[in-house]
Amino acid sequence: MPLATKLAFQFERRLQFQGINLYHARAVRITEANQAHLVGDVQGTSRYPVRLIHQDGRLLVYCACSYFAGYGRCKHLWAAILEADRRGV
Repeated sequence: MPLATKLAFQFERRLQFQGINLYHARAVRITEANQAHLVGDVQGTSRYPVRLIHQDGRLLVYCACSYFAGYGRCKHLWAAILEADRRGV
């Protein structure tokens, strides 16, 4: 099952649509990816580092944007999740 399908309920629809737009604009740049983690950045207003780490059955996520700092989920992460699915990681 794709990661986006598993996580969609945790992201507001508005964030999903904004993330889809970033994904289609090819704003996601992955520097390292495997089954345990994904590291890269997403170009929004600035270039924001993102990380997804699968550890001990949990998915740990991070984005350097201010929205993530306040709410814990953002459009940059959603775009990175879509790219992870596209790559099959």
